[in-house]
Amino acid sequence: ASRKCVHCAFFHSVRTLAIIPHAAAQPSYKRGPKYGTMPVQPVRGIEKQMPTQPEPIQVLFVCTGNICRSPMAEAVFRHMVSEAGLSDRIQADSAGTGAWHIGEQPHGGTRAVLQAHGIVYTHQARQVAPSDFTQFDYLVALDRSHLDDLRSLAGRSNASLKLLMDYVPNARVRDVPDPYYTGGFDEVYELVEESCRALLSTIIAERGLAQPRA
Repeated sequence: ASRKCVHCAFFHSVRTLAIIPHAAAQPSYKRGPKYGTMPVQPVRGIEKQMPTQPEPIQVLFVCTGNICRSPMAEAVFRHMVSEAGLSDRIQADSAGTGAWHIGEQPHGGTRAVLQAHGIVYTHQARQVAPSDFTQFDYLVALDRSHLDDLRSLAGRSNASLKLLMDYVPNARVRDVPDPYYTGGFDEVYELVEESCRALLSTIIAERGLAQPRA
């Protein structure tokens, strides 16, 4: 009799194990008052839902030697972009059509007028490179001779090529004069400030940029 009971108990235990689903097939549960007994499902595709930061808009100012007008325009424009809270969306640089001053700092007159207006700026002159026509969205010439040079080098570039003063409606002049010869750095600053403000407004409108709230 005792052997029969052992035999029955063995088959009973086998049948019981056979009807229990495998543990791996069971959903995991969070228990407790916060979760109840709802199964926890893995969250997939979150990384696909994260917004991507668009590439910054690139602006290049161009004059002859990249020591007077174009670095002044770059510095003034950068300052305006920063004040508008758009430094992460718009970036700027400057270059020259010639190689005479490569590696030099801006002209003393440019540095003095920028300092007088509270603008801190450092730069080493460089020459326009072929890669600039693919890297930059806006190539901005300080006078018509620079614009002609840029157009001759641009090839099939999709970048915008314009005079800086052409961004100013009804501008009284088209060319920003070279203070290297005239010494008129204050006059140049006034023209650069007016035109850079108009350029920034144009970019904001064309690119649909929203300025951060103060």
